[in-house]
Amino acid sequence: MGDPGRRAHGSEGATRIRGSGGKQLPMTKRVGLSVALVLAVSLLVGSALDDVVQFGQYTLREASALKCASARGRPYTSALLSYDGESWRMLPDVLLDSGADTSFFPAWVAEQLGIDLSQCPQGTASGVGGTTTTYEAEIYIALVHMGGAEVDVDGYILGNGGVPFLPTVLVAFVDGDSATFILGRTDAFDLFDFDFTSDTLTIRVAR
Repeated sequence: MGDPGRRAHGSEGATRIRGSGGKQLPMTKRVGLSVALVLAVSLLVGSALDDVVQFGQYTLREASALKCASARGRPYTSALLSYDGESWRMLPDVLLDSGADTSFFPAWVAEQLGIDLSQCPQGTASGVGGTTTTYEAEIYIALVHMGGAEVDVDGYILGNGGVPFLPTVLVAFVDGDSATFILGRTDAFDLFDFDFTSDTLTIRVAR
């Protein structure tokens, strides 16, 4: 699989994009940064793109903005994560935390993504419970909003230029069985624009 601490290079994506005639076209091979991915997919599907994509069991419609109801007065969203660009895992209730320097997920998420933490660069993080060891890796992330009024889709995926926006972010995985998922400032707040009120979170791709 390669070094989990480095940016994952291309693979044949499991995401498929439907053309207007119902035919499903495979997403182009990922090479390098997500900008290259967006351009390549645009060239591949051209005018046939109808903005509905399949991520594993989820049928999602691409949207230029996501509007999520904030929970407990704090900004939460859902996210699809992948290490290899093929297998995706859904995480609900990901907290957008501008006070956190790094994105933190529990180590069991890395296991589900197929990341060997023993091969990852190690660091430390300090909190209320003291100092803990972290394991860093870059993963693909897609921000999503599940549900909605449309019966033919499961939800909406944040996109850019008519295709899903699938950047990589640096994540620190922490030992423990926590179900707390934090998207911090590093990478994430450069990639996305967040507009947060007391009851609504609006997310767009940063310009």
